[in-house]
Amino acid sequence: MFPPTWHAGIRTIHAVWQRFGRHQGMLRASALSFDTTLALVPVLALIFVILQTVGVQELLEPFILQQLTGNSSVIAAKVHEYVRNTRVAGLGSFSTLLLVFTLLFLLESIREAFNAIWGAAEQRSLLRRGLDYLLVLAAVPLLLTTAIGMTSLLQSQWLVQWLINNTRFGDGVLLLFRLTPFLCSSLVLVLVYLLLPGVKVRLASALTGGVAAGACWQLAHWVYFRFQFGVTRYNAIYGALSLLPFLLIWIYTSWLVVLLGFELVRCHQQGGFAGAEVVAAGEVQS
Repeated sequence: MFPPTWHAGIRTIHAVWQRFGRHQGMLRASALSFDTTLALVPVLALIFVILQTVGVQELLEPFILQQLTGNSSVIAAKVHEYVRNTRVAGLGSFSTLLLVFTLLFLLESIREAFNAIWGAAEQRSLLRRGLDYLLVLAAVPLLLTTAIGMTSLLQSQWLVQWLINNTRFGDGVLLLFRLTPFLCSSLVLVLVYLLLPGVKVRLASALTGGVAAGACWQLAHWVYFRFQFGVTRYNAIYGALSLLPFLLIWIYTSWLVVLLGFELVRCHQQGGFAGAEVVAAGEVQS
């Protein structure tokens, strides 16, 4: 009834979901959501200070807030207000070290979750892990700046505007611009899947998981944005805290997507898309 590739894809999805349950993926997503909630404001404050130092805060800040808050302008405004009230420059040495420790603790928690899913012990030294964290923190803003900056630059060019308005390529160009959030999130996830696990991940496997997770993340964005129409009904129950449940739901959903994407990375690297081989690999190496 379905082409063989469809059957292989369905078997792979089934295997990924089975292994996700076996590795307590929902519980790990809950733990990472808790860590993220504790670290969200101080870590964003530290990141925005770094972005301001390199001169790209105005470019990246809206995109980062949009991704972290599920495209909710109300929640993004609140988080932005809290971040603005956290003046990193005015903090003492101890408080600054505490911010850095919070960020490192979150990265270490992500690494531990990835290692548990992979079923492997940590294979990298403390120095290598520190270098990986620094590379992630340096490369992610650089990649986002390049992608978003190039998009903004191209949109302002007269040739691009002429192509959009006067040729049959206009729809394709507009589609490319609309795909920028998906491409950026996928690129970040590929980098995270390559660098944060304590095992060697092949580029092809990281690309497979990163693109799939990036697509699911954007779909979750769309669903979550439509879901927010019910926020007014929560005002009567939660009052000033009415936005908190929605933020927590989005953070938890994001981690579910990230961890499911990494399960797919492991499936691809250890068993490919051959269905039974994937399950066998998972059973033997879990």
